Amino acid sequence: MRLTDIRIKNLRVPESGQKTYFDAALPGFGVRVSQGGTKSFVVMLGEKRRLRTIGRYPAMKLADARKAAKRVQVEADAESSDAPLPEPVTFETARNKFLADSRRRNKERTHQGYHRLLYRHFNFDKDLDALTRADVMDSVEKLADTPSEQQHAFVALRIMMNWCVNRGYVDGSPLPPLSFRSEPRSNVVSDGDLAKIWERAVDVGYPFPPLRIAALVSQQDGPNRLRQRSDPRDLGELSPLDPREADQPSVSLLSGGRN
Repeated sequence: MRLTDIRIKNLRVPESGQKTYFDAALPGFGVRVSQGGTKSFVVMLGEKRRLRTIGRYPAMKLADARKAAKRVQVEADAESSDAPLPEPVTFETARNKFLADSRRRNKERTHQGYHRLLYRHFNFDKDLDALTRADVMDSVEKLADTPSEQQHAFVALRIMMNWCVNRGYVDGSPLPPLSFRSEPRSNVVSDGDLAKIWERAVDVGYPFPPLRIAALVSQQDGPNRLRQRSDPRDLGELSPLDPREADQPSVSLLSGGRN
């Protein structure tokens, strides 16, 4: 809205905190009203959109406040244009700085993981502010055949780019939000592999006999039930049940009885 003396007098006081009403006639200029009813003229400056107070209403008239706001804006623009532009940071320089900081902050294993992933998969020959989303995705998509490596590499680069943003090397990260789908892994040991583990544990002896116990316990509720040779409390006399004997009664190691 366009600010006028009448509108400023009738501005609603917030129940808590402060509220700023901006002027449609002069962008960046407005009136800030506090919960106590105090009204101040303010002007917004710079990329960070900071508010600077230039006077209090009604001690300062609206017309004078607009003139002061214009003057402050012009001075701020002149200061901004005279300031030297920051030197661009190359991807290689940023990567080296990130890894140096990583070595100080992280465990050696974590640091070495970042070092391997960033050097093996990301070697952009350009400045950080010239790095695009297409550049990043081109490198990430090359790892599609190794999903786990792809995900770890992407996460390492995202952490590095966020680190660069926090230090002012670049205004924003070019990495898009991505989610990775992982295939579920089966923890079931096949009958053939279980038989090999059993036989190897018998041949090698200590400390592998506990593997035989684990194999037996894992089967008590599974398709390969246990066959009783003598006393069910004697684990040495128990062996995996042949699938062809699945109709035989099984032995529960926990209860010591038949199912």
